[in-house]
Amino acid sequence: LPTCPNNCSQAGTCDSSNGYCTCEAGTGGADCSTDLRVGTCPNNCNSQGTCADSVCTCFEGWSGPDCSVSHCPNNCTFNGVCLELDSSAFFAGYECRCNRGY
Repeated sequence: LPTCPNNCSQAGTCDSSNGYCTCEAGTGGADCSTDLRVGTCPNNCNSQGTCADSVCTCFEGWSGPDCSVSHCPNNCTFNGVCLELDSSAFFAGYECRCNRGY
């Protein structure tokens, strides 16, 4: 029998005949993990995090109540991602991992 992705993230029902989720109101995506309630989080988490119960969970390299604080200089000039260095590294902190060609 097909299984649903992430068991529909506890935000929908799984149709075991085809493996598709039917999401509850306000959620979406293949596994119902996407919050579709626009405006429930400050600045919609600036597209740098996910919103659940009106609280932003920021992606790696971002922080703040609305995920607007970058841990890397100049937000990696939007040509890469900001990643946390290995905590065992000599220099703790964050670094830019540039996109190919930068």
